[in-house]
Amino acid sequence: MRKMLITLLSLFALFIFADATSVHVPGCDWEEYTIDSSITIYVHQWMDLDYEWLIADFDICDYTQTGDVDVLTFTLDSNAPVNVIPYADYNGLDAYIDADVYVTKDGNPFVPTNPIDDGLYVIGFTINSIDPNLPAGDYPVVLSLTFVPTVSF
Repeated sequence: MRKMLITLLSLFALFIFADATSVHVPGCDWEEYTIDSSITIYVHQWMDLDYEWLIADFDICDYTQTGDVDVLTFTLDSNAPVNVIPYADYNGLDAYIDADVYVTKDGNPFVPTNPIDDGLYVIGFTINSIDPNLPAGDYPVVLSLTFVPTVSF
């Protein structure tokens, strides 16, 4: 009995909230009658992201050490551009190491912009110089990229 009551109430609610229209067209005066509507279809943004962190640890053996260090590679494939929010906590190393971040896209130098499009990206550092007074020790460095869709509803 309870299930029957819930079913009847559900059907009643469907009829109350349905977007239906009724029309009467006389049989002698008409040749055609068209009904139409506009339907909005929301295509949400998706992405495929293949990535690889290229290093888990890195040795600085001497203050004369310079050069490029590739850190991350990723391939982005999305049906719309994607915003990227970078974050880095160098744990104090940035006070002792002069380095520039570089980004390549599909093998070519790329100036990071927002949003980014599909492609193969490589992110790394060019170490320009190291302060001879850099204290010995281990320095956990946190790097992250947050990918944010540009299409939302």
